[in-house]
Amino acid sequence: MREVTKWKHELVKCIWDLITAQVYRQRGRQCERCGVSGDKKVLTIHHKNYNPLDNRLCNLVILCQGCHFKTQVLDSQGYYNPKQLTFPFFSEHKRYPFESINE
Repeated sequence: MREVTKWKHELVKCIWDLITAQVYRQRGRQCERCGVSGDKKVLTIHHKNYNPLDNRLCNLVILCQGCHFKTQVLDSQGYYNPKQLTFPFFSEHKRYPFESINE
């Protein structure tokens, strides 16, 4: 059973690596919000609809860690609150306005 779980994990990682490589190849290695280059900051792939299972290219956006952090859940005063981290399709939370990303 443990071998099957390990095999599934490796398969998912391999598929995700292929998806991210395609996103970077199509759009370049820079943050799609602030424009910072991947040479200067670590880049991540963000799911626009916050659903980690929705890996359609139109749902993925390249963000630097600073911009990606701003997409996470904020509390009522606008501060990051890790206790509120849930998927928005399960509950409503105030979020940093990302008009250009979540179009």
